[in-house]
Amino acid sequence: MSKNTLYTPGPWKYSFEGSNPDWAIVTNNSGAIVANVNSETGPNIHTAPAMRQMPADANARLIAAAPDLLEACKTALALIDISTDYAGMSTSRELKAAIYKAEDRE
Repeated sequence: MSKNTLYTPGPWKYSFEGSNPDWAIVTNNSGAIVANVNSETGPNIHTAPAMRQMPADANARLIAAAPDLLEACKTALALIDISTDYAGMSTSRELKAAIYKAEDRE
């Protein structure tokens, strides 16, 4: 895999593919598909709405939040890096690791 920090710009949003709660898509503002998220098993469309919280739903929400989470990590890192306390150093390492993973710089 090439080291490439480009990704589809956010914001991203998710919706269900048709009326199937086991299949969600994540799209950008122009409607381009960023990800297809499906659940192998789970309730069908006739299941009560409260029971439709599927892994596909949770995963699609997390994927849709990715651009916002990356920017929040970068902002937090910038604030923590000007701090001199020990706890901030540990958090700084964790944020850098997450940012590098998202940007394929591991």
